[in-house]
Amino acid sequence: MTSPRIKRSLWTLAVPLFYTHLCCCFNLDSQQPLVFHGEAAAHFGHRVCQFGQAGNESVVVSAPLQANRTGHVYSCRFGTGQCERISLPGDAGIAMGLTLACDNKQLAVCGPQLQHDCDPIPYLNGFCVLLGPGFAVKETLRPAFQECRDSGLDAVILFDDSQSISDTDFQTMIQFIKDVLRNFTDPKSQVAVAQYSTNIRTVFSFNTFVSNRNPNSLLRNVPHTQGQTHTPSAIKYVLDNVFTKEQGMRQESKKLLVVITDGKSNDPKEKFENVIPLAESRGIIRYAIGVGKQISKQELKTIASSPKDVFEVNSFEALNSILKQLGEKIFAIEGTNKKSNFTSFQLELSQGGFSAAVTEESILFGAVGSFDWSGGFVEIRGGDLHGTFINASSREPEFADSYLGYALAVAQLAEGRVYFAGAPRHTHRGTVLGFKKGRSAWEVAWRLNGTQLGSYFGAELCVLDVTGDGRTDLLLIGAPLFHEPGTGGEVTVCTIASEGFPNCSSSLRGSPGNEHGRFGTAIAATPDLDGDGIPDLAVGAPHEDERGGSLYIFLGHRRGVHTQHSQKVQGASVRSGLQFFGQSVHSAGDLSWDGLADVAVGARGAAVVLRSQPVINVSVAMTFTPNAITENNFHCARPIMSSTQPATIATVCIAITAVHAGKLSSGLSARVNVSVRLEPQAKTSRLLFVPGDPTTHWTGTVNDSACYNISIIVPACISDYSPVPLSGNFTVEGERMKVTDGLRPILTPRCLTTFADQVLLEQVCGEDQVCVSDLGVTINFTSPMVIASPRYTVIVQVAITNLGEDAYGTEMALIYHSALSFTKASVTQSTWRSSLSCSGDDRQVNSTVVRRASCQVSASVLKERAKVTLHAFFTVSHPELLEDHLQLNVSVQSKNENLTLEDNFDSSTVPVLLPVDIVVEDADSTYNIIFLETSQTSSNMEHSYKVKNVGDVDLPVDMTFIVPVELRSGFVWNVSAPADKDCIRLGDLHPTPEQSLNDNRTTSLEKFCNGTLCLHFGCKIDRLTRNQEVTFTFLGNIIRNPESQKNGVQVTAESWSFLSFDERKYIQFPSSSVNRFSVNTVLEVPRQDSLVGIIVGSVIGGLVILIIISLAMAKMGFFKKPETEQNDDKTETKELEMEKETEL
Repeated sequence: MTSPRIKRSLWTLAVPLFYTHLCCCFNLDSQQPLVFHGEAAAHFGHRVCQFGQAGNESVVVSAPLQANRTGHVYSCRFGTGQCERISLPGDAGIAMGLTLACDNKQLAVCGPQLQHDCDPIPYLNGFCVLLGPGFAVKETLRPAFQECRDSGLDAVILFDDSQSISDTDFQTMIQFIKDVLRNFTDPKSQVAVAQYSTNIRTVFSFNTFVSNRNPNSLLRNVPHTQGQTHTPSAIKYVLDNVFTKEQGMRQESKKLLVVITDGKSNDPKEKFENVIPLAESRGIIRYAIGVGKQISKQELKTIASSPKDVFEVNSFEALNSILKQLGEKIFAIEGTNKKSNFTSFQLELSQGGFSAAVTEESILFGAVGSFDWSGGFVEIRGGDLHGTFINASSREPEFADSYLGYALAVAQLAEGRVYFAGAPRHTHRGTVLGFKKGRSAWEVAWRLNGTQLGSYFGAELCVLDVTGDGRTDLLLIGAPLFHEPGTGGEVTVCTIASEGFPNCSSSLRGSPGNEHGRFGTAIAATPDLDGDGIPDLAVGAPHEDERGGSLYIFLGHRRGVHTQHSQKVQGASVRSGLQFFGQSVHSAGDLSWDGLADVAVGARGAAVVLRSQPVINVSVAMTFTPNAITENNFHCARPIMSSTQPATIATVCIAITAVHAGKLSSGLSARVNVSVRLEPQAKTSRLLFVPGDPTTHWTGTVNDSACYNISIIVPACISDYSPVPLSGNFTVEGERMKVTDGLRPILTPRCLTTFADQVLLEQVCGEDQVCVSDLGVTINFTSPMVIASPRYTVIVQVAITNLGEDAYGTEMALIYHSALSFTKASVTQSTWRSSLSCSGDDRQVNSTVVRRASCQVSASVLKERAKVTLHAFFTVSHPELLEDHLQLNVSVQSKNENLTLEDNFDSSTVPVLLPVDIVVEDADSTYNIIFLETSQTSSNMEHSYKVKNVGDVDLPVDMTFIVPVELRSGFVWNVSAPADKDCIRLGDLHPTPEQSLNDNRTTSLEKFCNGTLCLHFGCKIDRLTRNQEVTFTFLGNIIRNPESQKNGVQVTAESWSFLSFDERKYIQFPSSSVNRFSVNTVLEVPRQDSLVGIIVGSVIGGLVILIIISLAMAKMGFFKKPETEQNDDKTETKELEMEKETEL
């Protein structure tokens, strides 16, 4: 029966068939490959290696499953296209060629499936052959080989379960047997258990123990038979039925019988003197354990091999007291009494040669199955063919099942060699150990751990020297089962140095979307492919494209490897039907004798040679004739030339140079396509190519170099004198070269396929050819104040002058308060063609949010001596944010002003007034007084003023009143100040006759006095709130003097009110509101002779009006009864008539 351990070792051996090496190179020709075919079922192409002296190289290809897994290795030559089998020693079934490793002097070929029978299991080691030039066998090696040793111990425990043993003691004995079983620590030991009383039975055999060593499981539910004590018959049963090959006993093993009993035998069938000699003749060592006081010491001595093999205890509870002693005797029989970190195999399943690394000084062979698959590797140096076994088992107890040595690499550092070994199954995440030579042994110096479960981190290793100093700079670690969405496999790039821990901060990945591609299955260094003198890197992903496989090239640089691949070769593009392309790869020399490195790539049933192609560089240069376009051809002050007349001619020259061409550096040519564009970032180019397009194209074949001309025209005058940018790009396709079987030059990936230049315009700024502007700016408000009212328009006038030479990119910036919103700006006057393009934004300056409007002044150039005047318009959007004063700042700048900046800034400030709306109006004043009787000498007269705040601002108000007291024609008004108001009499006014309201020569209040004497009052309103009304009433008798008045006198009594407030803070807004108001009363004394006429006329007029009104009402039916009432009257009359008739 094959053990689970053996099964797993066979599966592990098959893993390299799917997790294998890969390499590729930058400029590989996948169109003309050389393909060597072999048997796919034999896994031809599993490993490839370029080997041989210069001029005699061949590709070594292995087929490890050929000839019933014996394995064959072939030498395939580029010149003949044929493969020949290499004759190698070795046993059948060893899978020769499962491992290949070589340098330019020696080739190591291994078959890590060397099986040899060592009872009871076959050992699985390895066999390797070391070949020299011409494939001559130098050495045959068996790394980590284990010779057959003794076959271990077969022990049987026979226990008494007779009726004299209680159930409790029976369970105690079963537990003791379990403890004894746990003392069989040697993996080569086997145990069987039998029980006896009257009847005898096997509890479990050796075969059962081999497949299940768990005591609790083996001794679960053992029955207690409780019969007689038939000890001799039980021993005879064990000899005949347990110690047999059928039950798993090994012929060469040591034999041990342990008998446990609690009393004297009463067996009627067999006797000790008949069965003990049978046990002795078979070399069975016997221990006797007696329990209790009913035992027979003589029987115990008879059963045991010697008196020292007898154990006695007083009770079943005391069995544990002999457990240690019994265990030591069992260990002595097993051949060891020392525990180790691992309790199973050592080198029995080492699979030496599972991997290999070849250097001039030493050869390493991986032994992944060593020490319970913790793994390790063997170093072979000089003539020591046995080598040194190196592992981490004694230092790393948790290394069981880690497969250390799955991949190997040798790094050369300043202080010596470092051996790197991958352990992809360590803690299921994988790890890589770096070993340095200590004083007496190799020691673990570095430990690089994987991070993802099941990623197989460390399944492939590769080292690179990118600096060319002979020392290793990079360690690359493959994790082909790494997975993320869209990613299948990863390669970690570690920078290593003599001092310090490796820096593994970067990684490589394949193309997205290949989640099962197993990128990183193979990693290999390649010679320099792109001509920079630095080796490059190839990474294989044999499961990409549904197992068609792919090969990636990553170019090296002085500090590492570019993380973006420069080339990807898919198996399907090389040859239709290829499977697992890239499962192995190697590149060490020139197979095709053209001086360029070639690459051998393994696939299932094929080995592919991909040739590298010459690498070229292409450069583009431009010149202009004339060097700069003259001012006469573009300046707006000059007449524009014909659109067909070239202003300059551009000459474009393309040159091809060999970068890495080997022996093919002559005769390189390529098809080049060039595109050029003028001002690629502009909507409209200032210049055009003939016949009138900003873009031009050219295509031609270039051998070494080629030039062509392009004419450039000026379609319209130019005000932007800055150089005109020009950009271009090109594509290159190499022409096939003769006598190379289809090779063509390839553009180096370091070549920039874009270029840029500029077309110069003749400077118009003096002899120094450098324009230096001198800008100045001023700003002024067009109004003396700003009113804090929503949507109030604020206008500023800005004047920009250029006292220097032409200014490029002139820009004006207005910094304004956040209470304003920028509306627009427009040019009002300019001495140069000017335009404005403005935009605004918010900015925070010193914790205050301000706003900024930026305006590009003129399209591109502000001419020298030019002056531009403009108005900038703002509206008040947040009046509540305004303070007492408003300041606007302006700045102006250009791209070519350096020192004269002191006048590039200005500011202007105006006061901010709050808008108020106060209305003064009449409040039921006396409008007319007529003295009808000559005896009437007085009448009451009232002038009332109503002051109302119809605005939104509360404010204090002052009112001034001028009230006439002595009027002309002898009228006198005995007036008093308003009651309950804060009013005082300020004085008297005596106007002169020539003063009037139309007299603008004076501003005194006397001209508002309507009489010979007026009183002057002043009144205060401390706070006139919104919608509040305050009434001021002036009341008194108006007295007439009949002596001084004549009949027919008419006089107007006029008083005035004047509204005032703090005009430093407030303004009447809108301006339609007025600050003064008057009240008039007409005083009239009619003529006496017209008084009767007035009375008669009044009576007649009143009658006429009454008649007219009556007629109008009658016509409208006002005096008629409603129709319902008339009907009611008729009905009532009829009823009366009927009543009279009844009485009669």
